[in-house]
Parts: sequence; structure tokens; C-alpha cells
Amino acid sequence: MESVNWWNYVRDEELKPALKILSKYDHIKILDVGGGNGYQAKKISDLGYSIKSIDISSHEKMYFNVEKIDVTQLPFPDKSFNVILTSLVLQHIENLDLGFKEMNRVLSDDGILIHLVPTSYWSLFTNFWHYYQIPKFLIKSISKKNPIKEITDNDDISAEENQQKKKSKILKLFLNPLDQNF
Repeated sequence: MESVNWWNYVRDEELKPALKILSKYDHIKILDVGGGNGYQAKKISDLGYSIKSIDISSHEKMYFNVEKIDVTQLPFPDKSFNVILTSLVLQHIENLDLGFKEMNRVLSDDGILIHLVPTSYWSLFTNFWHYYQIPKFLIKSISKKNPIKEITDNDDISAEENQQKKKSKILKLFLNPLDQNF
């Protein structure tokens, strides 16, 4: 299964409890806080709900329009949303008290907050999946740019120094595969 498809599956599973709650309401305005690439907002929008998605940072592949807005400084009028949804984002908000204060300010009096938070099982499973993906990532990295082929003997230094240079380059690949300074 492709990595993107896997993460979309995980996000779909995370969203199921929220969709059960949303199915009880008609004509609601939803604020998706920490919308990431907009994947979940797109799913909700496709079901006919009015949703605005925000995130503090931008992402590469976008499924839905996500505005770059900090939850601690929401530019929306008081009581402008019936539902506020966060999915695996609360642990990333630096000033959580101010974030909650702003969410409560823009939430209607009869509105609901839905916070999807990681459980210990979710954390264990996703950590396992990350480790499972490491060999695949390394193979792709090596096949794109093989640093071993780029290392050549240098006549200006000793054979022992050449060998040490080769070893350090190879080890560096496995210690930090994202580092491009091979």
C-alpha cells in the first residue's frame, strides 16, 4: 500500500467518530483547526457540510483549501461556528489556553467541540508504521542518489584516509538519510 494511501486510510479511521456526531446535525458551519493538507475537510465537505479549514503551516499536496491561520488569533466573529473539529492537533498548539479561549469565542452557544486525540494504541501503531517505512525510504534514497558511487579515491591523501572517508560517508547515510551533504 502506498504511503499516501495508508495515511488517508488512517485519517479516514480517525474521522469516523466525528462523522457519527456530525450526522445528527443539518446546516452547520464547521471550523477544522489544524487541517493539514485538507484531506479530512474535503471528506466532510463532500458530505455536504459547510467547512472552513485552518492550519498554522502550509503543506505540499492539498485536498481542500486550508487557510494559514493561527488558532490563538482567529479572525472570525464571535459565535460563527456550530462545530469546531481538531484531529491530532492539540498536542501541537503552543499556547493551548489561548487556543481554547479563541475556539470557545467563535463557537455558537449550542455548538460542540470535537477533539480527536491520539491514544496509546494509535501512537504505538503509527510508530510501528514509521519504522516499517524506513527501509523503503532508504532504498528510494539510495536509488535516487547513491553516495557510494560518488566517493572516489583521492590521490592527495593516504589509502587509510580514503577508506575512512568512504566509511564516514556510508555511515552518514544511515544516521541521517535526509542530510544532502554526503
